[in-house]
Amino acid sequence: MKLEKSPIIKLDLNVIKLFGWERQVYDKLLESIIKGIEQNAKFPPIYIERVGENYWLDGRARFDIKPDIPGYHKLADGGHHRAVAHYILNVPIRCILTRAREIRSSDFPERTWVGDIKIIEDRRGEYTFKRGIFPNYI
Repeated sequence: MKLEKSPIIKLDLNVIKLFGWERQVYDKLLESIIKGIEQNAKFPPIYIERVGENYWLDGRARFDIKPDIPGYHKLADGGHHRAVAHYILNVPIRCILTRAREIRSSDFPERTWVGDIKIIEDRRGEYTFKRGIFPNYI
């Protein structure tokens, strides 16, 4: 699917409201991204859409991570870990605003504000899994 997109913009998540569909993020992944931000690493922008006065992570524009690895399924990254890390550190996040759709916030009542996303223990090994794909993971 081809989406109309804006140039990269920076949003301060402590000023605007950003919502996502995930209700939790993993502690080890989050810590890794926080370390990267503190070391001025450049992360891919997240895709967002504007809904009224708020912004939502755009689930139609998820970033496929390493789809070319043999025997590996595509891992869609919607940007939740990056958004929470930038929110915690109060650092603006790089975003691409996709073209607004004709939707109402009541159409998707299950959205969670980035500041309310829970941080849980990484018992599934998501950090180890992603570090295997990206050897330079911090």
